[in-house]
Amino acid sequence: MKKILFLIILIICSVSVCFAYNITAEKGLEKYIGKVEKEICPTVNEVVAAREKSHELFKHEKEMAKEMAYLLGCEDREIYISDNMQYYLYDSHVVLTTLNNIKLISYEKAKTNPNLCVGFLSYEFVNDGVNLVFSSMISDGEDKNFYLPILIDESGNIVKKDEIVTGLATVGGTGDLKGAMTLYQIVSETIASDLKIFYPFSRWYTEGMNYKITSLLLHKVSSPVAKDFDKLFAVTKESEKLKNQVNLWVFPQINLVMKNDYDHNLESAEIQYSCKLVNELYSKIGRDGFKKLNTELKYSELLTNEDICRIAKNVADVDLKSMLLDYIPESCANLIDTNVNVLFNTAYDLMAENKYEEAIPVLESGLTAYPYDLNARLNLGRCYREKKDIVNSDKNIFIAANATIPGETKISIKGEANEQIYVIVGKYFYMSGSVKDAYTLLSVAYEKDKSEDIKQILDKIELARKKQHDALYGLND
Repeated sequence: MKKILFLIILIICSVSVCFAYNITAEKGLEKYIGKVEKEICPTVNEVVAAREKSHELFKHEKEMAKEMAYLLGCEDREIYISDNMQYYLYDSHVVLTTLNNIKLISYEKAKTNPNLCVGFLSYEFVNDGVNLVFSSMISDGEDKNFYLPILIDESGNIVKKDEIVTGLATVGGTGDLKGAMTLYQIVSETIASDLKIFYPFSRWYTEGMNYKITSLLLHKVSSPVAKDFDKLFAVTKESEKLKNQVNLWVFPQINLVMKNDYDHNLESAEIQYSCKLVNELYSKIGRDGFKKLNTELKYSELLTNEDICRIAKNVADVDLKSMLLDYIPESCANLIDTNVNVLFNTAYDLMAENKYEEAIPVLESGLTAYPYDLNARLNLGRCYREKKDIVNSDKNIFIAANATIPGETKISIKGEANEQIYVIVGKYFYMSGSVKDAYTLLSVAYEKDKSEDIKQILDKIELARKKQHDALYGLND
């Protein structure tokens, strides 16, 4: 750890760093240097260019950490945020140092002494094969020992060439916005995980706040990519065409991309309009307003849109609700502030009569106005499952599970009591983290309903239990 901290300090204090790869080869492999230059080094150059910009950005880590902690109303977390940024500063340092020194090594010799854990790319020898491991933070060696090992087999081929190229680009990162997107990730994780400002049914706030704070930090340190970062989140002409479909009032955090009607363009539009809304909010309340608002919101999980708007009015004297209503379809706006319990009770009466198909539009209408009712959403999942629509059933179960804390929500599923109840509640328990209860219920359901989706969950639980057992008691017990 001390060695890492020393390296970090050394990097921060350095005025400039110049990276240009150098290739060396074991005896007899010199003739393959040109091959590596042609097939591997174009990607190396792309990663180096991206990481150089990232490295320069995170040299401002103290200034950015201080400003970020202020904007989020969490000055007590400034050191933690700074440490997180230092991590990525060192991460770029290791990648650049490693890619600066490329060594060609005989695959046959390497197999006899498989100790190639050298920073960014390592090899894991298994039986007669080899796997790649990309992670710039796995090595605690000194800079002079960091290098990019390229294995050459007896036929003169680069071992795992395609995987190396893909891994370099994916893990190392390419493009001018690599550093900016890493900063965006730090902001996002701090907001959602550390400060618990995470609203599964008010996603517009976290999406917009993630963008806006990152943008403010980039402009504060005069980053050359600040304008390009803003363009990345700006409303496009394609999104303008979808404006009447955007509904930020019901914008859950969900990534079920296998869903047949999943609309990537609409997803992008809603993110862009979320950023536009928070931009407008910042123009009204400014830097100090952000601090006041986020100070009140942090550590308050699962707040509703109404809660956020009420707090915004109290601490910043801004009518955020009227601003938010500009990004909601009229059909939804007309239902807001109405008594949705009437709709839910109507749907439950239909379910009691096994009229599940008729109950679906009633539940969906109520959830459009009041998306936070987890029982209504679970019952919607029940209705879809009765129709054998597993994808939409799982979508609503997932959303409900993602919006609660295990053990704190009383579940009430309406309709005829059969194995479908066990499936709905079992999946809910599984997704919300109550694995033991999930296994009990889904095992009962699987005895009657041999669904593949139930079996997959049971198998995952069994595998997790086996791994835990092996870790505790050893593989031979």
